Amino acid sequence: MDKQHAQTPWELLKELVSKFDGRESDGHALRWVKKAPSTMEADMLRLNDVAALLEEARPSSYAVKFCSPHKPPNAPPAEIWKLHPRSPGPGNEIVWYVYKLEKELPGAALAKAIANRLAEYHLAFEEAVRF
Repeated sequence: MDKQHAQTPWELLKELVSKFDGRESDGHALRWVKKAPSTMEADMLRLNDVAALLEEARPSSYAVKFCSPHKPPNAPPAEIWKLHPRSPGPGNEIVWYVYKLEKELPGAALAKAIANRLAEYHLAFEEAVRF
């Protein structure tokens, strides 16, 4: 069995999100941070002082949390996208239902939506903590 078929849908999604490592947004680089196996932290895509944490509460319970790990007083509230994997779509790609957006997205489109929302959250964060 090849590596791709051995991965779970969640692992595949994280791999897709990790491909945004090094890309720039508003002059800042996105960074993929893999959790240490001995910690309870989540893998995350970081952009300066904000992050998209990819959290697995339990098998089949997934979420992306947009937040600032430092939690300054003026920071915008965290935003959580709860996710549910659906049956494979065209090309046998897993489709994810995103409750917050009320729509289904293939894995690659969801990874891009996560990176885009992180960039938007970063701008809101920068504006909120500026003063």
